[in-house]
Amino acid sequence: MSVAEKLAAATEVIRLSEAVGDRDMVLEASSWRLFDLMELGDIPAVEAQLAAQTRQAEELRQPFYQYVSASFRAMWAIFAGCFAEGERLAKQALAFGQRLPGQDTAGLFSLQMFTLRREQGCLQEVAPVVRHMIQTSPPGAVWRPGLAVIYSECGLSREARVEFEHLATDNFTTIPQDALWGACMVYLAEVCTCLGDAHRAATVYQCLTPIAVGTAVYLKRIPGAS
Repeated sequence: MSVAEKLAAATEVIRLSEAVGDRDMVLEASSWRLFDLMELGDIPAVEAQLAAQTRQAEELRQPFYQYVSASFRAMWAIFAGCFAEGERLAKQALAFGQRLPGQDTAGLFSLQMFTLRREQGCLQEVAPVVRHMIQTSPPGAVWRPGLAVIYSECGLSREARVEFEHLATDNFTTIPQDALWGACMVYLAEVCTCLGDAHRAATVYQCLTPIAVGTAVYLKRIPGAS
């Protein structure tokens, strides 16, 4: 299913859930829609959906939806360059998440902190933490691509190459096709560029093309888009 198709499905679920008064399902479908809109880069729609979701989560006052809302707002603040606000919201989300047994809230918090510290130019400081996460996480988790990014940005080309080759096994097919796959491949595209690996670049490009095509198709439907 393409991103545009997923977005249409989430929008329809929201419409039907509002019609029957199912507020829980409205919030859940809002999360799906937010992910799709972020992937498509539709900034005005993201901001409108995020405002609606935040308002609904505050009204419902369930810890899970408060956690989801705070996590999204932290992510969006970091994207916008509001680093202090992003860190505050990420810590707020973690506090909500700690009240939710069985949820990997620490993993998401760590990923947000990695992104934040990278934007602040402090990646070298988090390298020991990332190496620890690799030792305690599944082999294909996002932490190994993250470590490759750290090495490449710190000028450690040999170390970056080792991590990159490990992940490139069987043309990157060993990387799990889960919610973190997109982040992993974007990290690897950046590492590939730093390494100047033209051969691997062609493979990474093929992996990412379906996402780019889906985004382009959607953007053509937006008035004024080229």
